[in-house]
Amino acid sequence: MVLTSIFNKATRYTDAASPYYDHRRRQLLHYEKVTPTLPQAVAKVIAHAIATDCARLRYLVGADAGALVRGRIALSDQEVIEDARTMTDIEHIEMIRRRYGIDPS
Repeated sequence: MVLTSIFNKATRYTDAASPYYDHRRRQLLHYEKVTPTLPQAVAKVIAHAIATDCARLRYLVGADAGALVRGRIALSDQEVIEDARTMTDIEHIEMIRRRYGIDPS
């Protein structure tokens, strides 16, 4: 996770009546417990990507980036859909552990 103000800007999703409420709340459960990547680290990688003679399609930044990319690659379309379902916080935490090898608790 990169330290930005994105979560502060999404206040309309903090209303329990929002269809995105559970998703946003679950994101915060995870993101509150990780050490965020600073924007300066992202800027450094962008500068490298611009200057290098060996460009790549993707550049990973942050401690959790590799685990998230590997987990997403391994997901089927059905699993992505399943991840969006309504679930308890405990189910969500277990899913993050199982899919990405990250312990959000």
